[in-house]
Amino acid sequence: MSRLPTALRLLSATLLLSACSQAPQGQVPEPSASAALRAQAVTGKFTGNGIMVMSGQTTDGITNYSQTYPGKYAGVTLYVNPALQTSGFTGGNTPAWYASGYGNQDLTVAKNDTNAQQALAVGIWMGQAYDTDIAKAIDPSKPWQGNIQNSIDGAPVGTQLLQNMRSIITDLKNSGRPVFVRLGYEAEGPWNGYWPDAYKTVWSWFKAEIGRQGASNIALVWQLAAWCDGGVLAGSQPISPTGSNSNGQGPVGGNLAAYYDQWWPGSSNVDWTGISVFDQNQTCSNGLTAVQNVVNYLKGKGKPIMIAESTPRGYTLAADGQVKFEQVGRPTRTGLTGQTVWNEWYAPFFNFIEANSNDIRAVAYINDDWEAYSHWQCSLSPSGAIQGGCAEGEWGNSRLGVNATVRNNWLSRINNGQYQFVVGSGTGGGGGGGDTAAPTTPGTLSSPAKTSSSVNLTWGASTDNVGVARYEIHVNNALAGTSTGTSFTATGLSASTAYSFKVRAVDAAGNASAFNAPISVTTSAASGSVAIPGTVTTSAGSIASGTTRSFAVNATQNAKYKFLVTSTSSQNSQLITVSFNGETVQQAIDAGRTNTVYFQGVTSGNKTLSIRADSGAVSIGRVDAQTW
Repeated sequence: MSRLPTALRLLSATLLLSACSQAPQGQVPEPSASAALRAQAVTGKFTGNGIMVMSGQTTDGITNYSQTYPGKYAGVTLYVNPALQTSGFTGGNTPAWYASGYGNQDLTVAKNDTNAQQALAVGIWMGQAYDTDIAKAIDPSKPWQGNIQNSIDGAPVGTQLLQNMRSIITDLKNSGRPVFVRLGYEAEGPWNGYWPDAYKTVWSWFKAEIGRQGASNIALVWQLAAWCDGGVLAGSQPISPTGSNSNGQGPVGGNLAAYYDQWWPGSSNVDWTGISVFDQNQTCSNGLTAVQNVVNYLKGKGKPIMIAESTPRGYTLAADGQVKFEQVGRPTRTGLTGQTVWNEWYAPFFNFIEANSNDIRAVAYINDDWEAYSHWQCSLSPSGAIQGGCAEGEWGNSRLGVNATVRNNWLSRINNGQYQFVVGSGTGGGGGGGDTAAPTTPGTLSSPAKTSSSVNLTWGASTDNVGVARYEIHVNNALAGTSTGTSFTATGLSASTAYSFKVRAVDAAGNASAFNAPISVTTSAASGSVAIPGTVTTSAGSIASGTTRSFAVNATQNAKYKFLVTSTSSQNSQLITVSFNGETVQQAIDAGRTNTVYFQGVTSGNKTLSIRADSGAVSIGRVDAQTW
């Protein structure tokens, strides 16, 4: 997430665009089925068996992702800077950490609308010379360079910022959740202007303060911008260890390690490393090879790697035929489809992750309509000339739910067995407080109730020397979810199918108990289906935005089928997606109107008809099925 002063943004954009290429380059090959994970994966604090998926970064974006993919994310991304005095999780007086022009972040969503064991990935920005201000408060004996501010509300600025940093740690500790802190994220980015010596001084203090407060639920992530082999701004000389990196100097002779190491806080102060992935594949002269070079450097640090920020910059997702690509200095492309964007950005992105899956252990996707917020708004001519706004270029709309192909492809990819949607229990030498004692094994597991698609589970409580943080529930030896209590409902199961369940306890330091004895439960048989042709329902009811209403139907003959879907909403042009027989069709439906949705090549048998609300809540009345 960039924070460039205006002049520097324009210079950066000019230099970056000089290396751009219209066609995607440097794409990482599709990994083989045997290439992923498991035995050789790097372990660390909060790592698990899979690659954690997280979502951000505004309240709107997080809510939209959670509605589009319920339960398919292990955490959410947030931002704060040390000038804000906040106790948003424990005091509740400051609802947002993020300037409204960038997109609102209401902490009540993170507190109340997400699972208590989902992680918070918090970026702490230290630009505007905050890094040096804080470092001066930590060690006033050093001759710090730069324009040090004098006061905030009458207090020495460094002293106040340092106290705010302590409060941030306290607040995150008291959140009771696993927390990834991206302190001074995008370390080498000139838009931040971090001075290496001050930056590293703050890092060492922050790590020590985590230990002093016993905040064992916090893992520190050292994140690079990872832009075009380090060449964010090309230069010929290395920067001074105590000088500002906003002077436009970059790596010498392609020596990435020497360049990035200027900001490296030391292995003992870092739990994870991280990168940003935006439009490098379209902009860097060597495409994703540039990012691969940075990942190769980070692999040498021996820490798990997080893609801490990612989004298909410049693409505006919409219904097929309305997708567009815009970027400063490039011709605008309109009339694109979701599959085009998938092929150009998403597929290379996932291929890159999975080709490095032993090291990349978490990915955070920014699921936002950037243009909805004033800071990110950008108006371009068809040739790519700036007509208004564009403080940081064009970012578009990256909400996955607005294009059916992208939405379905994303779900299919994260369900391929390589990803996980809960925080792992790895320790990796972290933990701050030094707790190494595991909880006791949970008590006997039982199932008091079940349906054709779900199983209710209960078990006896575990004990721990500090306290049990969560229980991990495994279904058929795969992590299915977590619970802070002694019950859980496994959902999304198949009818008349036997499943194996077991549970273990995990404390805040990541110590895991043994599993209790597994039990096998067979789900109930499916209820009767509605025969078609015929009326599927006389009233489907209200369908919330981003959610799906499904109906079990029995096609009584091999034929072409059409569904007559009637809106009872008061709004026009509401997007819905109708899925049947392995096909999806997206249409706009008007108030009180009936849409006809056609499907061919339907074979007889039990099937599912689904209707999804894509652009807001929609009310559907009668749904009839006919042959044609």
